[in-house]
Amino acid sequence: MKKLAILLALLLALSVIPMGTAAEEAAESTYEQTLFDRSKPIEINIEMDEATWNNMIATAEDEVYSACSLTVNGVRYENVAIRPKGNSSLSSVTSRGSERYSWRIKFDKYEKNRTCDGLDILILNNGFKDPGELREALAYDMYAFLNADASLYNYAIVSVNGEYFGMYLALEGVDESFAERNYGEEYGKLYKPELSGGNAKKDDGEEGDGAQAESSSGGTAPAADGQTEQPNDTQAESSSGGTAPAAGDGAQGFGFDMGGGAKSDSELAMALNYVGDDLETYQGIWDSAKFKSNDEDHARVVEAIKHVCQGDGIADYLFVDNVLKYFAIQTFIYNHDGLTGTVSHNYYLYEQDGKLNLIPWDMNESFTVSGNGSDYVNFPIDTPFTVSDLGERSFFMALLENEECCAKYHEYLRQLSEEYALGGRLEETINRIRTMIDAYVETDPTAFSTYAEYDSAAKSLQTVIELRAQSVLGQLSGEIPSTRDGQSAEPEKLLDTSGADLSGLTGGYGAGQIMMGGFPF
Repeated sequence: MKKLAILLALLLALSVIPMGTAAEEAAESTYEQTLFDRSKPIEINIEMDEATWNNMIATAEDEVYSACSLTVNGVRYENVAIRPKGNSSLSSVTSRGSERYSWRIKFDKYEKNRTCDGLDILILNNGFKDPGELREALAYDMYAFLNADASLYNYAIVSVNGEYFGMYLALEGVDESFAERNYGEEYGKLYKPELSGGNAKKDDGEEGDGAQAESSSGGTAPAADGQTEQPNDTQAESSSGGTAPAAGDGAQGFGFDMGGGAKSDSELAMALNYVGDDLETYQGIWDSAKFKSNDEDHARVVEAIKHVCQGDGIADYLFVDNVLKYFAIQTFIYNHDGLTGTVSHNYYLYEQDGKLNLIPWDMNESFTVSGNGSDYVNFPIDTPFTVSDLGERSFFMALLENEECCAKYHEYLRQLSEEYALGGRLEETINRIRTMIDAYVETDPTAFSTYAEYDSAAKSLQTVIELRAQSVLGQLSGEIPSTRDGQSAEPEKLLDTSGADLSGLTGGYGAGQIMMGGFPF
């Protein structure tokens, strides 16, 4: 009888334990602390048989998932999906004869609802074109500093079959885990706009998870499980496209249109310009829906874009503070390969209850420097675009023309300059990161640069960011012109960077390669 009572008690206890996905999430949503506390790197071991590994490397540019066993901080996960990822970096790594690709790890592709401490997708970036291993990390750190919506970041020490393979930047994928962490269980819709002939590349080659064919606005619908592989339709050479700007002394470069010629309505739509109510014109947004969406959802996005571009009720159609933080950071870091660049991509568009938000992505082109660095340092904060036609940037220009929004935007730029770059946070962050990763960089068997180049690039990057902060503060005070036209008219007022030693920024890549998508021009 006593044994029966104990058995009944155990069964009763089990009956009140929540099961399934909710239970897993309740128990495992700790990745912000376990993976991204940034006090120590993530330790990752990829286990894969030689034939599977060699095939994945040989077909890297197809970006097809392979199964592996993965150990993360001592916890082993079987049957995890991993694949190479990237745009220009894929072909560039291949051309170098290297196996050091960036990786996308999807924990729930083969086993539904399985996560790593609550995280569904982990990104490992290889530091290509960044000998200092800091540029993308510092960009994400600025988002953390302003408490803006962005992926969590850390560094990862990656091994393959137990042997040290390389030091990587680890990022939280922008997907369901990200959405729930930032917006709660009842999160909205998420898109990754990318224009590529009506068959958009989904999240570095993958269909949006859960995107489906409800929409009548055209395009290609993914399979029901949202996991159909797509070919890489992105240009292989330069993610900016067109002709590179001259490596001039500053103002001369600002007028260049790297996209070349007038843009189509579909191209303008990718920059969030309002180009009418026809949903098909915005197909590059809908094609890359991360979650299920339909025409009703899409119409809300277009309606919001319309009102923002027209400056009509901005607060009713925008997550205003977060979008202004996004805009300020993109301006400060001069990310010419993002939404404010010539080819408007590498960002996520979030919509909830008719309001739009912006989430950064793929910021390895941040802190773009050429020549003596003046083009980056003095990049104008009130026309912060690489296109000359400001009409192509009506979404952001509407914010700059709104007195209250412009004041907040300028305040965030002041905080980045005065408090982050010159107030100690930048130096503290660089020192913290270097203390953590120096030894791993020095012994990295697949690194693209030498340790000496890494050390020099890290020091040069701190110098150029501090100079950028001085110029931004000068532009805010009116001492330095804050528009492209103003700087062209009075170039003598620009912050002089001729005495700055920024040679270390290029490392073994060459100035042109650092400046433009990995390929010399």
